[in-house]
Amino acid sequence: MNIKRVVCLALLSTSITVHAGPSVPPKKADADKWLDDFRAAQSKTNDALFINDEEKRLTHAQGLVKLRDRAEKLFSDESYGVCTSAIDAVLNYWRSETSLMNSSSNPHIELSGVVQWAWEGGRSYASCRELIDDIK
Repeated sequence: MNIKRVVCLALLSTSITVHAGPSVPPKKADADKWLDDFRAAQSKTNDALFINDEEKRLTHAQGLVKLRDRAEKLFSDESYGVCTSAIDAVLNYWRSETSLMNSSSNPHIELSGVVQWAWEGGRSYASCRELIDDIK
């Protein structure tokens, strides 16, 4: 896969966001619970002992997808889209990380993807956390 195609796919995957339902902020308790679950899931992405267990890696990938689905429902208001972007970044980071572990034809491209998703995730996470903290 050439680099232009990888970049295009990465950009496309971050630009597609589904918004459903009325434009209302989430309930504070629901948003806090999601954020706690997000933090727990994100922390596993850099736990070497966790990453080395293939069964845990697969289960974690499924958990990240479920967390993403919850974000789409919970943060349907466009102003909270940054929270969905944060979990997208972690999910894509995780996919890139596990792909790199499983060997790649070009590890430099994979590593570049990991770095990009980490950067995007950090920016989105901070904005999401601020939004959730401001919910009354």
